[in-house]
Amino acid sequence: FIEEIPEETEEVAEPTLAGTETDEEYEYSEEKVKQLETLANDCDIDAMLELADLYYFNDFDEKALYWYETAAEFESAEGMYSAGIMYRDGQGTEQNYEKALEWFLKAAEQDHPGAINEVGVYYHNQKNMRGKHTEAIKWYKRAAELGELHAQCNLGWYYEYGLGCEPDIYLAKKYYELSAEQGFEDAIRYLK
Repeated sequence: FIEEIPEETEEVAEPTLAGTETDEEYEYSEEKVKQLETLANDCDIDAMLELADLYYFNDFDEKALYWYETAAEFESAEGMYSAGIMYRDGQGTEQNYEKALEWFLKAAEQDHPGAINEVGVYYHNQKNMRGKHTEAIKWYKRAAELGELHAQCNLGWYYEYGLGCEPDIYLAKKYYELSAEQGFEDAIRYLK
């Protein structure tokens, strides 16, 4: 484990939209766009998300955000989460943490693990907020219970350093191991 407590600015694990997808899966073609747009315009939420992903992975961020938000309006937790990531990172729009949090909270209502972790990250990053670590750990625990590997690693880090909780090296190791079992490099590194 790390010997000393990191600075408050220590970054916690934040997922991006880019996961394990292959380049071929999101190869751009006008024909594919036209097919997906037809389905998306007929309120097919899966098509909206696939179209948004296609735009996102081909650097059409404004169009991607449009379709993520459209899917979100149809109560898609994945659309809400993805729109939140784009607002958090300022992709296709101005960076807006409050708007990102709104989308993450809506997706969290539907138990979206990544969104729940992002709410924890939001509280972790708050400056001068009393109880921020306690609030963050509450969200990380919820996401970790759903198997979210970033939240598991973040929770391990919190237990290791006693942020918002009593230090507990055994719980820290448990959560690092859960995350590491899913292949998360940060957790693997913290276990060394």
